[in-house]
Amino acid sequence: MQQGLRVLSQILHHQVPADAALSQHFHKEQSDAHSRNWCIEHIYGFLREGQGIDLLQRHPTLLKTLWVHYLLRHQQISEGLHRHQVDEEFKDTLIPAGSLPAWLEMQVEEQYDDGAENLIKASTRAAEMDLRVNAAKGVSREAVLKQLELQHILAAPTPWSPWGIRLNKHLPINRNALFENGTLEVQDEGSQVVALLANAQSGQTVIDFCAGAGGKTLVLGSQMQSRGRLVAMDVNERRLNNLRPRLKRAGLDNVQTVLLKDEQDPYLSRWQAKADLLLIDAPCSGTGTLRRNPDLKWRLTPESLERLQATQQRILAAASQLVKSGGEMVYATCSLLASENQQQVQAFMDAHPEFSLVPVQSRLQQLGIKLKTTSPWLQLLPSQHGCDGLFVAILRKN
Repeated sequence: MQQGLRVLSQILHHQVPADAALSQHFHKEQSDAHSRNWCIEHIYGFLREGQGIDLLQRHPTLLKTLWVHYLLRHQQISEGLHRHQVDEEFKDTLIPAGSLPAWLEMQVEEQYDDGAENLIKASTRAAEMDLRVNAAKGVSREAVLKQLELQHILAAPTPWSPWGIRLNKHLPINRNALFENGTLEVQDEGSQVVALLANAQSGQTVIDFCAGAGGKTLVLGSQMQSRGRLVAMDVNERRLNNLRPRLKRAGLDNVQTVLLKDEQDPYLSRWQAKADLLLIDAPCSGTGTLRRNPDLKWRLTPESLERLQATQQRILAAASQLVKSGGEMVYATCSLLASENQQQVQAFMDAHPEFSLVPVQSRLQQLGIKLKTTSPWLQLLPSQHGCDGLFVAILRKN
């Protein structure tokens, strides 16, 4: 119980991402596999349930009380041994458990109406483990599924991505030969679909403006078959450094990594109107990834959301200048919120009439992806599509 409380304190009081806090904890303290698994399961379980999330923001000292109540509900400790009572003024806040901060839950309910309840529930469940077959290796998904079957690994094709594979449970796939030789990458199916919709072509000049650790960069490179120029840009040097071994493993040799100071970096002037395709996987609230990153909702605030929206506006305005006439810009987020998605795209087009929307449905049909959308853009939802919540819009510079 105490080790879980220490990790939660790092996550919630010191704003350390959950995976990093757990990694630091296990590095410092020796523990057996059972203890590690227990800690991971219940830390993430506590974060997903979100009971007392608003209460804790007002009263940080109540973390221990909330943690004990979680363990009691899940019968992990004896009520007789640990009888922690909550002050009367806090009782109603704890019942029932809420999975989102009140202000965020209100936005989701306003936007999704009757579908909000299922969406919130889906966002509290643990995500499946999705893999992507690297098409650049020249091997089919069916062939990889057969190899996994020979290894007694239960897996099935994902419904939307033609290169996706879903495992029936989480496994240390990074120790598998298919991962080590670049045939497989870990990537949520929704993220695969977003990158595939960019439809990068051999010989193009392609820029991944917010490349991060490069999951979508790898898809773009695979589509290009290492022919053409692919530039992965980001402001985070650590993430770009982590991308380089992934590129080598994937067998991509046409990718240049560029560290930017910010979206106004003078270096960008040399790429003015040069890109056939530009992907913006914009910094966002991450509300579509709460299944795998439940700690995000504990530190997201209305103020931080406003700052993210301002950053998205600046990035769109700056990055769009790199697109050549006739080129395309793909704007994507892992957010469920219209204020980061549809509203951002509409505001950008109002200010930049030289850009127009390419209907996503036509691109889906072109690629043989059996998704349907009646909107000009695509919003994926964990409650409907079984993957992370992601948004994508395609804009062409006329």
